[in-house]
Amino acid sequence: MKFGKRLQRERERRGLTQRQLGLKVGLTSGTYISQIESGEKIPPLETAIKLANALGLADTVPFVFHAVRERSAVEYGFLSSRIKPPPPGKNEPCPRPLPVRPWASVVEGNLPTGTEGSPADRHCIVLEGSGDADSFAIEISTDWMADTICRGDVVVVSPGSEVASGDMALVKVTGKRGTNVEEIKIARAYFRGRWTDLVPGDLSKYSVETYPSHDITVLGKVVAKLSRL
Repeated sequence: MKFGKRLQRERERRGLTQRQLGLKVGLTSGTYISQIESGEKIPPLETAIKLANALGLADTVPFVFHAVRERSAVEYGFLSSRIKPPPPGKNEPCPRPLPVRPWASVVEGNLPTGTEGSPADRHCIVLEGSGDADSFAIEISTDWMADTICRGDVVVVSPGSEVASGDMALVKVTGKRGTNVEEIKIARAYFRGRWTDLVPGDLSKYSVETYPSHDITVLGKVVAKLSRL
């Protein structure tokens, strides 16, 4: 049953005219009540509550929810009909030229988030299909992740991508070895609740470093690597 028909049934049971019910909810005529009962209009929540109280319903909740559900369905259909899907092939991420920044500038905290370069610039790489507009590229000058990532390699970091335990990420370590010094590095990060392990590329050369998780800030996920330029 439509809400309008339900309202009409409850009104007629109480011997009220449309105008009389309208006056009970603060209306000057019964026109709005007539529009509701005919299905032309569905009342908002506040009006549905006033109607329930004016009718003296013992349990107002089902009556009010009936109006809310019906109004929501109509509004959803109205909005859906006006939201056009993108044309086929138009929603694919476009190639984006990213300036390759030196590792030294990243260590200093200068993250080139959202920067776009020119495809004609030899210091840029063209990233295909990136869904993160804040992605940036950096040239590695440390061998902490060798042989996975070596000096001269270029990695693409996506700040907007979720980093799961075991992913390779760009991280900032705060208060390293009991100091106020911050260090930025690329590592495979393993999250263990209160602790985070940063695993290097070559365990024979470097050791796993473990820090309190609150000392680790994840700056982005490594989503691509290009071998030496």
